[in-house]
Amino acid sequence: MKIKIVDYSKRMKREVRELFLKIYPGDLKIAKLMAFDEGRKDHVATKIAVVNGKFAGQANMFRFRNKRAVSNLGYHVLPRFRQKGIGSSLCSAVMKAAQTKGIKKVLIRTYPTNTASISLAKSLGFKQVKDEFKKRNIIAFKKEI
Repeated sequence: MKIKIVDYSKRMKREVRELFLKIYPGDLKIAKLMAFDEGRKDHVATKIAVVNGKFAGQANMFRFRNKRAVSNLGYHVLPRFRQKGIGSSLCSAVMKAAQTKGIKKVLIRTYPTNTASISLAKSLGFKQVKDEFKKRNIIAFKKEI
């Protein structure tokens, strides 16, 4: 299996939307929610994982609450490609790109039931923090980069 991490470009928009529909089958609402606008002023970086010529995952960062040096990291990998290092590779590539744009702190927010996301965050060196997200049944992790 050959994994390639590439920068997102607008010409990939349709393929990325299809990727989200495959990751979240039957849930058009969440697939649309996950489709993002890289033209937003708070966008930091987006990377795509390509395996054997097919999109396998995506990770992106947006500034958190418009703070200059704090960013939120999101990642999504097709189920059949999970546990193969793709999520870690995507997140590492996005964090490296974010450093060049002045990001110093990265947040990951997830549901307490998302054990795969929690495991990935911890494997990347993120530490769980207590914060206001707990009110919405979301847990958060942070890491200085």
